[in-house]
Amino acid sequence: MAVLWPIKLPHSILDDPRRQAEVRVYNRLAEVLDDSFHVFYSSPWLGTDRLGNEKDGECDFLIAHPEHGILAIEVKGGREIS
Repeated sequence: MAVLWPIKLPHSILDDPRRQAEVRVYNRLAEVLDDSFHVFYSSPWLGTDRLGNEKDGECDFLIAHPEHGILAIEVKGGREIS
């Protein structure tokens, strides 16, 4: 099982219908990745645009692995495509 931050999602996230896609991804990553993967949920970031103005945001998931590197994932909910 992946190493997760937070270890457990708070009820404010679990009970929010707008975040159900994120909850499903969190649970699936925990299930399929081994403990060599570190998964960070809802990571804030701060940067600058091309004019030097500060910009901030949040990344739904950062996945880090010592050999494979870092992957950032932005989750979007919606209907399944079949």
